[in-house]
Amino acid sequence: MIKTEITVKSWLSLVLAVFTFVIMTTSAITYAYQGDGFYRHTFWYPRYQSARLDACYSSKSHCGWRAANAYCRVKGFNKALFWRMDYGVRKTRMIGNSKRCKSGHCTGYSYLTCGGHSYHRPPTRYIRMIHNPLYKGNRLDSCSNGTNKCSQRAASNYCRYRGYRYATDWRLLRDVPPTRVMNSKKMCRSRSCDSYRWVRCAL
Repeated sequence: MIKTEITVKSWLSLVLAVFTFVIMTTSAITYAYQGDGFYRHTFWYPRYQSARLDACYSSKSHCGWRAANAYCRVKGFNKALFWRMDYGVRKTRMIGNSKRCKSGHCTGYSYLTCGGHSYHRPPTRYIRMIHNPLYKGNRLDSCSNGTNKCSQRAASNYCRYRGYRYATDWRLLRDVPPTRVMNSKKMCRSRSCDSYRWVRCAL
């Protein structure tokens, strides 16, 4: 009986080791194509809005698969395939309501593998259009550092400032002084100062 129990434990340990090796190997290939239009990718220590992704969707009673599937859909995949929880995380954020856990005993994911057919844009609910963006009470200048690094760089910096990952597109608003440069926080007061009519941010 004892030998049988040891054999079963050894077999389970071997299966776990093989599974971990497969996950680590496949994760090295970004958005690996699996054939038949199916893509997969492993996100290690996944983050959501500048914090570790919480393993619970919107409350402590909706944990595991629901939060994992929602994160994978944000990333453009159909669903979560595999995941492993990571306990004792200092800070996390729930994907269902953006609430944060700061207790130091939060639960996140050590890895999350997503899969799906035909990689696509995130759902509309995770894309936000911000009209007439302001920074420190003034129109956002279209350059992030004086007269260089304009348009795309400044728009993406602003989206990260608002808790998103990057700017998908934007529309400039010409000659609307005063504006405030985001990186230096300096004011632009000349007639040629440009801002944005809107910026579209995505997670």
